[in-house]
Formats: sequence, C-alpha cells, structure tokens
Amino acid sequence: MSKDDETTEEMAECGACRAVVPVNSTECSGCGVSFTGVSDSNLGECGACGALVPLDSKSCTQCGVVFVADDVIQILSDWLSATGLSVVELFKRFDANGDGVIEASEFKTGLLALNIADLPESQVERLVKTLDEDGDGVIDLHELESTFMPPDNEPTKHVGPEEDDSDAEEDSGDEDAEDDSADEEASEDESEEESDEEESEDESEEKDSEDDEDDSDEDGEEESDEDDEDDSEEEEEEIPDSPLG
Repeated sequence: MSKDDETTEEMAECGACRAVVPVNSTECSGCGVSFTGVSDSNLGECGACGALVPLDSKSCTQCGVVFVADDVIQILSDWLSATGLSVVELFKRFDANGDGVIEASEFKTGLLALNIADLPESQVERLVKTLDEDGDGVIDLHELESTFMPPDNEPTKHVGPEEDDSDAEEDSGDEDAEDDSADEEASEDESEEESDEEESEDESEEKDSEDDEDDSDEDGEEESDEDDEDDSEEEEEEIPDSPLG
C-alpha cells in the first residue's frame, strides 16, 4: 500500500479515564464506559449517574443533578413539598453521625444521596455560609427550619452570587494601597515631629548661649568696677599729708 492510500485514524480521549481511543469507538477499551458522541469541551463525570458532561455544566443532562449551589435551596423546598417530609426528617437524613449538626461533608453526601446536587467543595461552602446564621461553620436544626417557611416550605434564604476573584484581588490591592498611604502619612508626621523637636532644641541651645554671654558681660563689668575702686584707693594713699603753717 502506498503512502497516498494510507489513512490516519483520528483519535480522541476518554472523558472518564483519559485513555486515548479511536474517535469512532462506541465504548472505552480501558474503562468500558459507553460513548454517545464526541465533544470539544473538557468533560467530567456526574457523581450521581456517572454520565459525562462538560465541566462548565450547571446540571447533569442525564439525571438533572445540579453542580452549583445557586438553586439548591429551592430544589430542597420542592423536594420537601413533593415528598411530604418535614424539615426535622430532612435534617436527620443529613446528620449522618447524629451529633445534632450538619457539617459541610455531611451536607455534600446527603445532597448526592438524594439525587439533588453533586457539589464541589467551593459550592458546598457557599451553601453552608448561606444557611449558617451564627457563623460556626455547621448547620443546626433551627437554622435549617428557619430556611423554609411553613406550610408550603417557601425558602427564606437565597445563595448569594459567587465572589469574583478579580474583584477580591482589587479589593485587597485597594486595602494594601490604603495601608501604604497610612504608613506614609504616619512616617511624614513622625518626621515633622522630629524636625520640630530639633528646631526647639536648637532654639533652646541658642537661648542658653545668649544667657551665658550676658552673664559673662555682667561678670566683666563687675570686675572692672572693682578695679576702678582699688585704683582710687591707692591714689588716695599716695597723697602726703600737708604740714600745717
């Protein structure tokens, strides 16, 4: 067979095990997963049903499990209404170790077990932060009950928007700039205070020097007056007594 007749077989990567297989394969020879088609997007496996979905998906196209925390509270509300279960019964399903609080890991496992959500750690943190009223990092029964208003379990809390990393960096940069500015102002104030102290010391030294000069002049004048008095006394002693006629 000549080179012109040769055809290069196209290859693709299995989204589950990352094995390289022919693009027209119907299943992976490495892990046995079945292929439904070829995608240019990076794929991930749904934790609930095992289907391969694009990594940027918000929910699974096969089973409907969500991958982000935005709608989880509303979905839980609908689930409570559909099943007729109480919030207390829901709490018991999440509290796997029975310690009276729902930890982040228990929340993640419980949501997946109910086929409601398959959340990464960052999304679980968003959800816990929304429900956690006292900021202790866990959810107690009161906090879960206050999330759903009877009798129709209407949500009273809503997951806030995700923080943009760039905004957080900008805020951090602004805070650093403010700190630097405050440090510079403090440094300038200290320099001015030191300068004022130095000027005050110089003025004090000049004043002391002038006082010393004045004292020296007064001492000189006193000594001069005493010398004049001594000279006058000596002259008086040298004049002889005149004989009486």
